[in-house]
This record gives sequence, C-alpha cells and structure tokens, in this order.
Amino acid sequence: MNTSLVTLLEDSLLLLKPTLTLGISEFDLIALLKRPPYSLFDEDALRDPLMLFQTHFLVFHALYKLQIKWRESGEGRLDIHTTKILLRGDIQPQNIPPQNKDATQAQTHLAGLDPLASYYLNLDNLKGTSEADVAALLDDFWRQMAGQKLGVPNTKDRDKACDVLKLDKQDILTLNSLKAHYRKALLKVHPDRGGNVEEAQQVIQAYRVLLSSLKRV
Repeated sequence: MNTSLVTLLEDSLLLLKPTLTLGISEFDLIALLKRPPYSLFDEDALRDPLMLFQTHFLVFHALYKLQIKWRESGEGRLDIHTTKILLRGDIQPQNIPPQNKDATQAQTHLAGLDPLASYYLNLDNLKGTSEADVAALLDDFWRQMAGQKLGVPNTKDRDKACDVLKLDKQDILTLNSLKAHYRKALLKVHPDRGGNVEEAQQVIQAYRVLLSSLKRV
C-alpha cells in the first residue's frame, strides 16, 4: 500500500471541505480527484471491478478518518454514502479517553459500533481483497438490489447479455474471457470516456447476468 497516496488523499479532501459542505456524490468526488491540481487517480481508477473497488476503498478510508477528525474537533458530522457525501453543521467535540491517545485506538474508539467505519479504517481489508472477492461482492450487491435470490438466467437474458458484451453465444464462456469483454465494453461506454450512465449500467448488468450464469455451470 502506498502510504504517501493515502496521506495526499486525506490532505486533498481537507482542501475540498467547502465542496463537502455542499454535498457531492462519490463518483463526482473521484472525478475531481482525478483532475489537476489533485491528479491522485489516473484513467485506470475505474477501469474494472477490482480497480474500482480499490479506488472506492481508499476514498472511503480517508473520508472515515476525516469523519473522526471533524467529529472530535466539533467541526461537523460527515455523512458518507456513495450517492452523497455531506459535511453537516457543527457538533460538540468528542474527547478521546486518556487511555485511547494512540491514533489507532482513537479511531477504534470513535468509530464505535459502526461496522462500515471499522471496515474502511482497516487497510488490511483492502490488501486482502482479490478480484474474485470483488466479483462475489458485486454479485451479492446485485442480488440485494433485485430484492430476491437470482435464479439461473434464462436463455433470452443470457443472449441479450452476450450481445451487449459482444460475446459469441456459441463460444464456451470462461471467467477470463468474460472479464476481458466486460472491461473492453465498459471502457467504450464509461461516462469518463464520453459514454453515458445508462449504457454503462447495461454493460454492468450484462456482466452480472453472465457471471451468475458462469458460476452455475
């Protein structure tokens, strides 16, 4: 893990405090951090599920550290969500007990019972997450979004997904070929590359359908 990147990210977010008080989505925040004068992420930051997860994790890690810092000083309450990150008005400072003066212990203390804060504050959770883990997380995410357990995709859905990802329906699908076509298709339609959100969502949906199908072969 590049600790200097983590430090630069925290410093940059401090400079963006006025933006956070107005509220901003995670996607727009990352877009800001990709551009000068910050230039913390390159064009590969959202290239594929693993890179996207790593970028997301680092941003949320820094945000949760700031949440603690601002909560402790009474500067405000930082609400953190993918759709909106917002620094709310002043709150009363929260003192760290004397026995928790160590930085890591202080983070643990102020994170309290918030499982998301505990997760993102622990960089080991980033280091230990593989591409396969991210694929599983995405699959679980889509299951929850659907509000039900996904069955085996029907032929019509699978054929449509193959068309979106430019896959030959007659070919034997492998995880590597699926990932390669997914990345290529997403790059073409990603909003950062001149595409639009609707097309990107269709590519992600197609990937989910075929990934679900592949896991059941």
